[in-house]
Amino acid sequence: MSHQHPALISPLVLEWAIARSETDKSELAKAAGTSSAVVEQWLEGAKQPSFRQALTIAKRVRIPFGYLFLDSPPPDTLPIPDLRTVNGKQTQELSVDLRDVVFSTLRKQEWLSEQRKELGKQPIAIVGSASSDSSASSVATRIRRWLGLLTSSQRGSSPDEFLRELVKVIENGGVSVLRSGIVGNNTTRILKVDEFRGFAISDVYAPFIFVNSVDSKAAQIFTLIHELAHIWKGDTGVSGGALDDGSSQESFCNKVAADVLVPPAEFARIWPESLEIEEAVKHSAKHFHASRYVIAIRAFESGYISRQELTQLLAQFSSESPHPKTSKGGDFYKTLVARNGRTFTQSVVGAVARQQVLVRDAASLLDARPSQLSRIGREVKNG
Repeated sequence: MSHQHPALISPLVLEWAIARSETDKSELAKAAGTSSAVVEQWLEGAKQPSFRQALTIAKRVRIPFGYLFLDSPPPDTLPIPDLRTVNGKQTQELSVDLRDVVFSTLRKQEWLSEQRKELGKQPIAIVGSASSDSSASSVATRIRRWLGLLTSSQRGSSPDEFLRELVKVIENGGVSVLRSGIVGNNTTRILKVDEFRGFAISDVYAPFIFVNSVDSKAAQIFTLIHELAHIWKGDTGVSGGALDDGSSQESFCNKVAADVLVPPAEFARIWPESLEIEEAVKHSAKHFHASRYVIAIRAFESGYISRQELTQLLAQFSSESPHPKTSKGGDFYKTLVARNGRTFTQSVVGAVARQQVLVRDAASLLDARPSQLSRIGREVKNG
């Protein structure tokens, strides 16, 4: 059949795909070699694109080609539990970027799990080690000991340094940590921090944590420990933020993360009661390398501020959303390793050296080109 013959696509599916991918109709028209008016006719069912144009459309809106011929949009769900809530209600938003990041990470996780099993590696003991009746404070104490967070001096001099050290300890413990603000290595597909903060995949051989690096460093630190708490409980799922308290799992992990990062006893010692509330929160946030959200909540729980003051602070902080941040300049290979996690990258590079995986497949797993593999190998070796 000629690619110039009309493709009887579904207008409903096309409309869904355009909205889901947030594709501009004029850009879609340009990619398909036509006008915005013709795209509108496709959406009305008055005209159909050619097969060649339909192939371009599917690629542009990031759906399988066959989806365009369905009678209605397919169910758009994540392959892992969605734990995100807004004001206690389950969210319905699911961007194609979030979906693609989850599927990509699952592919990496499944590969590493099989690799570790084949190599005879032992299960990671912390995965699911918290019993169903464990309290958040007891889990937080165990995590602090595991991380070596026993004194305030171990937090480093800045949130960035603290985050790097936490990631290093967690990865040395067998948990892969991926930090990225984009889909793969596509810098035009920036992840939305108001859609998700991170997610955890609990597996006894290859647990994974993904942190949305568009967020501030302090917020990333909280997300990292929140997702580690999910690993400790053996949970898998996508998380929202520090105020995402609609599910018991999220509430528990928020409490664990807060206790790990801002221990109540230490907080009581450093809270500057002589300062105005906003300044006191700012001072404490700097001390703990924590977000002001977490500090404000801890101050309320500790009896230093009223519920009304807490509500006002949180409303103020919510209006100060972080701006999307992507890496500009810097070392491409260091960034690539951070996006894939050093533990996972080392495993892929090692498998190539042992001839257990083809170079092209290894490059695909790392969202890289085959020609970049040797340089990636040197990067993880030099560490």
